[in-house]
Amino acid sequence: MKFQCAKCSHIFTERTAICEDWRIKEKSFGCPSCKIFLRDPRKQGVGSALGGMAINQAVALIFVFLVFGVIWKLEEFTGVSQIYFYVPLLIVAGWYIYKNPAKPLMAKPYSD
Repeated sequence: MKFQCAKCSHIFTERTAICEDWRIKEKSFGCPSCKIFLRDPRKQGVGSALGGMAINQAVALIFVFLVFGVIWKLEEFTGVSQIYFYVPLLIVAGWYIYKNPAKPLMAKPYSD
C-alpha cells in the first residue's frame, strides 16, 4: 500500500516509512523524505472506514451481484450459455483495474 505525505507530497510505502518507537503511535509512522511523523490513514477510526473506498466497494459489490443475477436470468430466457456473458464482463473488469491503479492514501501530520 502506498501513502502520500501531506506536507511534502512524497509517496512512500509502509516499509520505507520511518519509525522511532513502534509502541508510541506519534513516533511510529513517518515520512522518509521530510522526517515528519504522520497519522496512519488506515487507523483513523470508524469515520474514515465508512468513507471513500468502503462506500465505493459496497456499491461495486451490489453492482456485481445485480449483473450476475441478470446474466443468470438471461440464460434462462435465451438459452445462451453464461460463458458468453462472463467473458466480456471479465475483460471489461480487467481493463478497468489496469487503467485505474490504486492511488496512495494521504497521510496528514499530527499538528493538523
